[in-house]
Amino acid sequence: MKKFNSKKLELMRRERHLTQDELAKELNISRVTVNYWENEKRTPNVYEVSKLAKFFNVSEEQLIYDSKSNEAVVRKNAGLALKDLDKTPKWLAEKLKLPVNSVENWLEGKHPLSRLQIDRIITAIKEAGINIIESFEATYSMPIPTKIVNIPLMNIVKGKKDGFFKYAETEYEDFIELPISIFSDATFAVRFDCDNMLPEIPKNSFCVIKKMISPLNNKNMLIKTDMGYTIAKISIQKGNISAIHTNSSKDAEIKTVKLEIIGKVLGYFFKEN
Repeated sequence: MKKFNSKKLELMRRERHLTQDELAKELNISRVTVNYWENEKRTPNVYEVSKLAKFFNVSEEQLIYDSKSNEAVVRKNAGLALKDLDKTPKWLAEKLKLPVNSVENWLEGKHPLSRLQIDRIITAIKEAGINIIESFEATYSMPIPTKIVNIPLMNIVKGKKDGFFKYAETEYEDFIELPISIFSDATFAVRFDCDNMLPEIPKNSFCVIKKMISPLNNKNMLIKTDMGYTIAKISIQKGNISAIHTNSSKDAEIKTVKLEIIGKVLGYFFKEN
């Protein structure tokens, strides 16, 4: 089944430092149309794919991927996603009502599964919070000539309370090149100039984030609270989710009415000016 590669479109647009509105004007279409393409709410027709290919100077094939291809990539992503979710092959097997050894053998590449079973695996992991096809879409038909990954550094504004900040997903100040061997799943980076995550995350470092919506127990994650965005360690106890700033002598819980998971902290780095 052929499918439009929405993630690659977004990546190419960002690499050219274009907003959705600017790209829309170049193609003589509405910004809403570009937004719908990138968020998989609408698929461009053949003529629109041709216009996009000409504008970005790529082949039309590079904007399309075949969901039946690269099962090995899907298998690898499934294994990584289970680790991120702290889930086991047994959990996945129970979801699919399959023998545990069938799932384990598939993850190890020892035994094939049907296309329908693989699609159900993708769906089950997506419902748990990770779309394992996203990284597949972003790299399909796009050879990486160097051993780096290029991710946006988000433009953030300091919040009213120390340790919290504001940012918008469409606003970024730069692109950062990082080793793909370490940060292959990175989505973006944020500047973290607070000391409330010491010593786990140093002050004035840049946190590399992998976007996801599921909370991961005992993991540092980017979250949204009533006071704004922050980095905190997640705790899941008896179904209750809480967040903690780790430099507190009492590991005080962040008091918030609403806690939304934005992504997992993959690591941090320091950027030279």
